[in-house]
Amino acid sequence: MPLLAAAAVVAVLGAELGLGKLFSAPPSATGSGSRSASILWVVGSSIVTPVNTSTNTPGTSIKVCDPRRCSAGPAVFTPDGKTAYVALANSTLVVPIDTATNKPGTPFTTTRQGASWLGIAPTPRALHA
Repeated sequence: MPLLAAAAVVAVLGAELGLGKLFSAPPSATGSGSRSASILWVVGSSIVTPVNTSTNTPGTSIKVCDPRRCSAGPAVFTPDGKTAYVALANSTLVVPIDTATNKPGTPFTTTRQGASWLGIAPTPRALHA
């Protein structure tokens, strides 16, 4: 039942904010804030919103770019779940997000413009766009 309720929260967020892409962290993901697999990450036009599927509560949205200049694209998590990487559409930038603090890090450049997918190798050092 919690999953159905979470889907309802996501549907409301989607209607309210124009959100469209859903990503979840690996089951083993825990940070200093006891982040777990019950967090669903919703990527919207220029924000990423963690949604706690246990309580059906959306967290504070994380701004990853200026909505007038870009939009958020695909996301991927490190195997330990401590970092999410969000590609920016129509850009060569990727924004890291610390999943324990929900703070975006400094964007870095990739060689691929507007990556439509991201992949990560078993070690957190290899991100592929």
